[in-house]
Amino acid sequence: NKDSPYNFANPPQLGIDLQGGVSVILEPTEPATQDDLLVIRDLIRDELERTGIAEPDVGLVTNIGPAHLEKLGSLEAIADAKGELFRYLEAQGGVAVVNMDDPRVVAQAQGSKEQVSFGRGTTDVRLVERSMGTSQDEAQMVTLEVQGRLLQAKLRLLGSHQALNAAGAVAAALAVWPETSDEAIVA
Repeated sequence: NKDSPYNFANPPQLGIDLQGGVSVILEPTEPATQDDLLVIRDLIRDELERTGIAEPDVGLVTNIGPAHLEKLGSLEAIADAKGELFRYLEAQGGVAVVNMDDPRVVAQAQGSKEQVSFGRGTTDVRLVERSMGTSQDEAQMVTLEVQGRLLQAKLRLLGSHQALNAAGAVAAALAVWPETSDEAIVA
């Protein structure tokens, strides 16, 4: 977005190492406001409160799987750690973006009053179909049902999990901007 307060032409100016995952904050070209968007990934345990860099209004858990077993020891501990985001949001009046295809995510989000859902079933953002290009260099196409409308988008990232992640990203965008245009969704 050319009107963004962030300078995307230069590399990130600040990287914060959070439990081995690096979340990047781009250097603002003007002072931040409460309406600015900050994306943080892979927070584990109490990092959200400990870092003090943001108070989120929306949180997305794409899945609960073995990615952090070496740090947390079990899938139950991973689920509990990722569920902390939903519990934090519930306490703050935020919105949980919930992958309805992952029973562990659904279980962790049960207490969340405000939810936007995504997945392959009946959800706010439904992954209807995905198709691969004919060569490895071609993108995959996804069809999403968003608020009753069918939208097609091209993804540069391959794999069914990336198609579902795209549905999650759209659900998160709708949680932040409920009136997001079709053009912005497929861009």
